[in-house]
Amino acid sequence: MTKKLLLGLLLLLSLQAISQDKNWSVEANYPILLGDDYLDEYNGLLDLGLNYRFVRLGVFEIGAGINGGIFQNKNGRNSNIIVDGKAFYIQPRVFTELHLRRFRPSFGIGYSIWNEDIEADLIGDNFEPFDYNDTNGGLNINLGVSFDITKHFFVKAQYDFTRLNIRDTIEQEGEAFDFERNENVDIIKFGVGFRF
Repeated sequence: MTKKLLLGLLLLLSLQAISQDKNWSVEANYPILLGDDYLDEYNGLLDLGLNYRFVRLGVFEIGAGINGGIFQNKNGRNSNIIVDGKAFYIQPRVFTELHLRRFRPSFGIGYSIWNEDIEADLIGDNFEPFDYNDTNGGLNINLGVSFDITKHFFVKAQYDFTRLNIRDTIEQEGEAFDFERNENVDIIKFGVGFRF
């Protein structure tokens, strides 16, 4: 583990040595779901991101990035149900960043792809265990601000809003019914990052 950590640090430092403009950044965030949304049964575990800034127009920088994260199910609201669930997401986006000395407010727009994978069982009953796996997507808008601690290291806070378009099929009395609905997912992320 120590060798991998040292190798990763050496890689970041060598990339920094050859890149003077610091167009790239990596970040690690802690995601928190807000409100009583569609995924309110989940706790955030980790969000990782990679960004590249390809245009600078005065104090504005324009770039593209991708984030990916994972949430763990809280075991539902009923103590008789054992739930093992995870929700994964990938968020490619374009963004603009305002470079004001050490502060960098940002605005981004992209698309979120969410995958929810759940296994459930009921304690002490003749309940059939079930597995559920579904992938949905929707428009993602985010607002954030970062603060440069040094030329390379920064802290960050970001709010993400995603409007998921969910397609479901329900079986009732031997017939299958397809329907669509929209759900909002609100996330706030707090993290640290490295520019190179």
